[in-house]
Amino acid sequence: MNTTKITGTAALLILGLMTASAALAQWYIGGNIGGVRSQYSDSTIAGDLGALGVTATGSASETAVGGKVFVGYQMSENFAFEGGYFYLGNFLRISGVATAPVAANFNGSDQGQGANIDLVGILPMAKGFSGIGRIGAAYFRSDATAAASAPGNVSPTGGTTNRGLFEGGLGLQYDFTKSVAGRVEWLRYVHAPNTLTGSDINIDLYSAGLVVKF
Repeated sequence: MNTTKITGTAALLILGLMTASAALAQWYIGGNIGGVRSQYSDSTIAGDLGALGVTATGSASETAVGGKVFVGYQMSENFAFEGGYFYLGNFLRISGVATAPVAANFNGSDQGQGANIDLVGILPMAKGFSGIGRIGAAYFRSDATAAASAPGNVSPTGGTTNRGLFEGGLGLQYDFTKSVAGRVEWLRYVHAPNTLTGSDINIDLYSAGLVVKF
């Protein structure tokens, strides 16, 4: 086989791959809803508030309802980009009793939301199922409110914190039709800001939703 034939064959192979890739490429939109769980515990409250100058004990509620909406572009059978908005509800709520600098009851909550962009890996499996893995970056906003039964520095802090962070997760997708698919996913936001008590925490979103392809 001479050079001309080799070059011609290679060009045909490349053209075929490009055509196949273009045929697979498509836009899609979707949304998920599910449960949020923060990696925080009652025992952490005393240490966090101690760093703020408050001697206290309390209890934490680390669960909420959250979700996300997204737009994606699948560039090949195995890779896609996704960007969207997520809402994690009041991912942390605490209440307790402070003994210093003055005695008081306190309570507070922290709400999380933001935007993200991810690289999504797709592993096609049998009978319409695909495994999904993702890694990306998120712009995370933490909005905290707090109150106490006595004036002064005797409670968690309110305010807002904005930060960039990493996120990643795993999931499973099932194609009901060529245009509609269902998903179940686990997604973790790594070292998210916790404005309420000051320590960074990991937050998990366990969700299910639909994808509509164009």
